[in-house]
Amino acid sequence: MRRQSLKNGNRPALWLFISIIVIYCILVFGVMPDEAPFLKYPLLAKQYISGEMDLNRIPDLSPLYFYFNVLVVSVFKSIPVSVTIIRLIQILIIGLTALYFFRIYQRHYSLRLSMIGIILFASSFSIVLYTKIIEPEPFVLFFLSGFLFYLSQKRSRKCLFYAGIFFALGVLTRSNFLPLALVIPFFLWISDRYRKLRFVFYKFLFFLLPVLLAIGFLIIRNYSIRGEFSPYAADPGYVLFEGNNPISSGQSATYPTIVYELTGEFPDRPDFQHQVYKMVAEKVQGKPLSVIESNDFWGQKAKNYIADYPLRFISLLSQKIHYFFHHYRRHDLNNAYRYDRFLHRKFPVQIPFWIISVLAIIGIFLSRREWRGQFMFLLIFFMQFLVLTLIYVSERQRIAILPFFIFFALYAIRYFYYN
Repeated sequence: MRRQSLKNGNRPALWLFISIIVIYCILVFGVMPDEAPFLKYPLLAKQYISGEMDLNRIPDLSPLYFYFNVLVVSVFKSIPVSVTIIRLIQILIIGLTALYFFRIYQRHYSLRLSMIGIILFASSFSIVLYTKIIEPEPFVLFFLSGFLFYLSQKRSRKCLFYAGIFFALGVLTRSNFLPLALVIPFFLWISDRYRKLRFVFYKFLFFLLPVLLAIGFLIIRNYSIRGEFSPYAADPGYVLFEGNNPISSGQSATYPTIVYELTGEFPDRPDFQHQVYKMVAEKVQGKPLSVIESNDFWGQKAKNYIADYPLRFISLLSQKIHYFFHHYRRHDLNNAYRYDRFLHRKFPVQIPFWIISVLAIIGIFLSRREWRGQFMFLLIFFMQFLVLTLIYVSERQRIAILPFFIFFALYAIRYFYYN
């Protein structure tokens, strides 16, 4: 019956895909403004190609997305043309992401409910505007959807290998989902009705192979540039401080006042804030610091602030939890904010996020007895929840789990419909 239901969804899936591609092309290229775009990745890619880039900046970037920009810029040369090509590819990727999540929803819900879920996903202003912005969010969503799609199959060796490829590419895009790999054996164990561990481990190896290759690439790259044996691609100390300092509000990154005062020292430098962090840390320490040491400096400042002001930290934590579930979209990019305001003026009618959020919370509670079948959805949802409440709630980070909000909201809708 389920196979027949999936087969019946082929034509609606195709129409959803085509509709999303056409509508997004109209919105991105014909409707939305394009003044002062944020072009950090294309500009850094151009600097990298010309040999003008500080290589210490590379580990702070999304690895796969950065090299994707390098490839596009090296082929098309012109930044405007490269940006157009990247946006076209991101529109295609969002269409494929919608297809994957449509199939995932179909494994749990009816065809009609699955279509409603994808319409909610594709009509989100945040998805639209971050498809236009040159940032890795569309890639994160795509690799996450592919990973879950193949993991939700029969869990054959081939499907697990494909799931591992998508997961590895996701890690190369954003490494904060890397700890998920440790839980896959447990997921396979409970999914296979608690089979013997040696069978589970054997199947896990097919998933693990591409993931280990991705981790190996990150470790080798980070060591060759920074002398650091680490699979992560980020500056965790800076990010932790941005969400936990005396002027933090829990709404997006909050930089110290000195960062804004030194803006003029770095003309035409995209994402200059991390360079200011390193410069200030070196002034305070009175000696040159590596990027790792600079991260430790600011990370320790954040930890000291939390230890010295625990009540303030708890208060800030409660605000972040509120922002996470509320109809609030704080963007950490200026053009994202402008696009958001433009879309609201142009299309004032939209389903508020708080409705989806409330339904998702109800759905999580109602589906608690079915946790085995929804284990990965719950794990990814709460993992991202913990990350954002520890640092800050940015819409750019929250949209990675928008499909999971929708997944649990659909459960609540189905429950109320039949009860």
